Amino acid sequence: MRTVTFTLCPAYDLHCTAERFTVGREHSAVLDSFDAGGKGVNVSRALKALDTDSLCAVLVGEEDREDFLRRLSKDGLRTRSLSFPGAIRRNITVHSDSETRISFDGFSAGPEAADWVRSVSDQLAEGDFAALCGRIPKGIEKDEIAGIFRGLSRRGVKIAVDCGSLSPEEIISMRPFLIKPNAQEAERFFGSDPRDSGALTDAAKRIRDAGVENVMISLGAGGAILAAPDGEFSVAAPEVETVSTIGAGDSAVAGFIAAHQRGFGSRDKLICAVACGSAACLQRGTRPPEAGDIARLTAKMGGKTWLRG
Repeated sequence: MRTVTFTLCPAYDLHCTAERFTVGREHSAVLDSFDAGGKGVNVSRALKALDTDSLCAVLVGEEDREDFLRRLSKDGLRTRSLSFPGAIRRNITVHSDSETRISFDGFSAGPEAADWVRSVSDQLAEGDFAALCGRIPKGIEKDEIAGIFRGLSRRGVKIAVDCGSLSPEEIISMRPFLIKPNAQEAERFFGSDPRDSGALTDAAKRIRDAGVENVMISLGAGGAILAAPDGEFSVAAPEVETVSTIGAGDSAVAGFIAAHQRGFGSRDKLICAVACGSAACLQRGTRPPEAGDIARLTAKMGGKTWLRG
């Protein structure tokens, strides 16, 4: 069973800490970390922590291609890449009383990117996984990318979609195996108040019935809701001392995929997803969760795992 994650708009993630952060003022800050990131990259790294192999397919800028790929190789990821003129974008996260995130633009891709996505995905067969994560950069027609993934779904490839560049209607048309909107995205996707868990569950059921096999709504510290083929489930997140939330949702996607590949039922898949996301919150910067933390939190939540605590 093969898994490919697609990161078409990667980023370097800079994390810094400021004692206080107020708009309109100059601040002194301490640089905590400088990580190679992007949503699909984060999923692949979390899958690695879950002892699950994946291919990390990533578009990169020529200016910093070698450094970015070296960092991924150091993390033990298998990669396939295509480069374009320019640099990979930067994201800055300021950790203070809350997290403030500033995202920049990076390189523009070209029309050959869609052909590259198609060629990478051609290796996938029925039962394999393809995860489209993160935004679609300038220079790529999103309709063409959506069409490629609709084709994969028709071939029986299980696709996970976490892409803010696509509308809810476009995502549903791809008939994905999994989507994972967070509480902030819920209103746009479902038209429901993200503070009302009952309304979110009803909306998730409607989206499932419209053709999305698993609808997992991340509620952050509140846990997650899942509308699956065999019913609706909810789990509370374990209490953790959060260091950074960046990448936690991507780790949850990885947890769900890895648990499914091991034949877990819907509730245990959801528990694994929430445990992975919570474990990622224990890491500084944009780093993957550690297997021991995942196993410990999963046991605390009453789930099962294949990892050592």
